[in-house]
Amino acid sequence: MTRCSEQMARTRRRSGPAAFRYRCCNMLEPDRTAQFDDLAALYDRLVDWPRRLSREAPFFRRWFELHAVRRVVDLACGTGHHAAMFHSWGLEVTGVDVSAGMLARCRARHGEGPRLRWVQASFDQPLALNDPADAVVCLGNSLALAEDDSVLRRAVRVMTMALRPGGIGVVQVLNLQALPIGPVHWQKVRRIDQDDRSAVLLKGVHRVNDRGYVSVIELTMRPDGGVDHRAHSAGFLEVSRAALESAIVESGGTVCRVLGGYDEVAFDAHQSTDLLVVWQGPAGGGCDARSVRLDRTLPSAILKGDLSVKR
Repeated sequence: MTRCSEQMARTRRRSGPAAFRYRCCNMLEPDRTAQFDDLAALYDRLVDWPRRLSREAPFFRRWFELHAVRRVVDLACGTGHHAAMFHSWGLEVTGVDVSAGMLARCRARHGEGPRLRWVQASFDQPLALNDPADAVVCLGNSLALAEDDSVLRRAVRVMTMALRPGGIGVVQVLNLQALPIGPVHWQKVRRIDQDDRSAVLLKGVHRVNDRGYVSVIELTMRPDGGVDHRAHSAGFLEVSRAALESAIVESGGTVCRVLGGYDEVAFDAHQSTDLLVVWQGPAGGGCDARSVRLDRTLPSAILKGDLSVKR
């Protein structure tokens, strides 16, 4: 039995014929990296990056200060905007992604050098680092793209093993439990004007039992009044609080905070849009302990609160 047929059989047994028919009609491409390459350009167009980074930066600044972070790994980094922000603070950053297309956009947009590297690898592959990381992050629901729970656990173990003693891991995923089963929740509608054409991008997410699906529809207006359209769909796991905490503890980590967003409100399984977990690697000095003197160790950009992203 092939890998795809095994997956279809598991879906049929778990979710019944209706879900099985849905999966057959919306199955991911055999080569997932090709799908991510195809979405690289759309990904940047869908996100208001200056607004998003300004909202999320204070969270990372606080935790990076608290744990004297100087070296960061951004796992499943996408088009590299978080990695570039961390680098602009004077940190040494490695961005890792399975998609060559995503990494090509990283290099074109953000550059590359001794303190900003881009590496092609899956997030469950051991990381080849010169030195252990002070922080490893996996953001934007990327961890939920793991094929199954065993891959998710390997990815968390890879993150924990990459940390120095007392280093921190940060994972942010969509809280699928807060979505009702069935209806599509349309998150974004954006108009893009490019060359002599206009395009409209729509992004939606919906839940089928314990799976989520994100869909992107691209409508491009032709000069003759017609419309060209493309549709993209990707499935992802439901990553529950219990599953993520279990994977962290199994990897040797200690859970520090379980949050519902970057504003650090407490996580509510039924209300929170996101699930955001911070943990510490083995042999840590405590989740809230400053392990070194900040004024002698951290880059001045973080100490002064300079959160701007310098290109």
